[in-house]
Amino acid sequence: MSTVIEAEVRQQIDKRLEAHGWVLDAAAPNQDVFVERAVVPRLTTTQRSRLGSLAPDYSLFCDGVIIGVIEAKKPRVPIAQALEQAVDYAERLNVEFVFACNGPVFKSLHLPTGAPLRLNGTEVMEPLSPLQLRGFREVGSPDLTTVPQSVIASREELIEIFERLNNVMRQAGVRVGIDRFTEFANILFLKLASERGDTATIWRDLCARPPEDLPAYLNGFVLNKLRERYDNDVLAPTQINGAALKQIVNELNPLHLTSVDEDVKGVAFEHFLSRTTSGNDLGEYFTPRWVVRLAVKILNPQFGQTVYDPFCGTGGFLIEAFGHLGQQIRPTAANVKKLQKETVFGTEIT
Repeated sequence: MSTVIEAEVRQQIDKRLEAHGWVLDAAAPNQDVFVERAVVPRLTTTQRSRLGSLAPDYSLFCDGVIIGVIEAKKPRVPIAQALEQAVDYAERLNVEFVFACNGPVFKSLHLPTGAPLRLNGTEVMEPLSPLQLRGFREVGSPDLTTVPQSVIASREELIEIFERLNNVMRQAGVRVGIDRFTEFANILFLKLASERGDTATIWRDLCARPPEDLPAYLNGFVLNKLRERYDNDVLAPTQINGAALKQIVNELNPLHLTSVDEDVKGVAFEHFLSRTTSGNDLGEYFTPRWVVRLAVKILNPQFGQTVYDPFCGTGGFLIEAFGHLGQQIRPTAANVKKLQKETVFGTEIT
């Protein structure tokens, strides 16, 4: 039974590696992941000698050279034990990057420094793409920054920024409460989506266009484009003047919001709605992002299952689950459709 469980963990790893662009197919000329002893012919004489009859579960290659190993274990094996074994293989092979997975938990280590890998300030808890791992190798550090933007250090700093933007909309005559939040949420959505690559061109246009063009651009081209992409009305038409819109865009542009260890939408909702709510700390309803990540890791939903949150709030758990499931699939048209349309569901009383 334990062999079956570990085999299932390996199947998960296979899917996640393929989803990140690694090639496991032994018949492919560009194969860059080798399982167990299949790696031996590609090693140097010294590496083969030091490895002996052993072999890591997965060996990762970059530009024809082995640079990382992954150790897979059944779920009941402590991740520290799996990582320790992976370190032993990495030391024998003299490689930099060490990964271990026991199903729910995925851990990384930069062997030269003994520190976990961190991408844009967040610890790596999923397989990296070949491009990302090459980036870590080039910088020679456990920390890699791919977004030259300011990272929010605390919830207080985020609220301070939202307060400045709240004042911008107040001066523009937008009513307090849900109206003001809805207007801000339009721009916030475009910013968050641009950091994930979905609306990068739209965001660049918002930054480049003069203030007087922004309302018509948002209410015309952007709304139609998003309706085509998401098959729904994602944003409401804006009523804010161009000067205020430009101020909001310019304030958000240098920030990297997806690295904030908070539900950014939740913090914004709390802040803007607190203006119409007295004596009620709305913050207690929004789960910290690190708790959301941990919960999804423990639940470990698999592609083909469905995820439902009946009290979804601003969707933090659903977004994390969606990302977790997206790591498991090859991006075929059928898989993407199933993930986007038939997998993640939520409701909220408001």
